[in-house]
Amino acid sequence: MLRSLQLFHGTRSYSYIPPLLSPEIEAVINEFSSKPLISIIMPVYNVDPLYLDAAINSVRDQWYKQWELCITDDASTNKETIKYLKSIQDKNIIITFS
Repeated sequence: MLRSLQLFHGTRSYSYIPPLLSPEIEAVINEFSSKPLISIIMPVYNVDPLYLDAAINSVRDQWYKQWELCITDDASTNKETIKYLKSIQDKNIIITFS
C-alpha cells in the first residue's frame, strides 16, 4: 500500500510519499545478525491529531520493523488529543497518561 503524508502549514499543503522498500535493502535488513528492539519516546501535550497521526505513521513506515513507540501524554487538556491517543490500537505503540 502506497501511503502519502499530507502536512499543512497555514495556506500551504505538502505531500510526502515515502520510498518503497527495495529488495536489496530488505535483503540487508534480513541478514542482520542482531535485530534489537528500537524504542522511540514521544512526549505529547495538546498536539493536533493531524500531526500525531503523521508522526505515528512516519514510525510505522520505517523499513526496520523491530520498534516500539512509547507515547507519554503530559496531562493534555485538549479532548481531541486524548480521544485520538485512546483510539490507537497497535501492539507496537505504548501510550501512558500522566
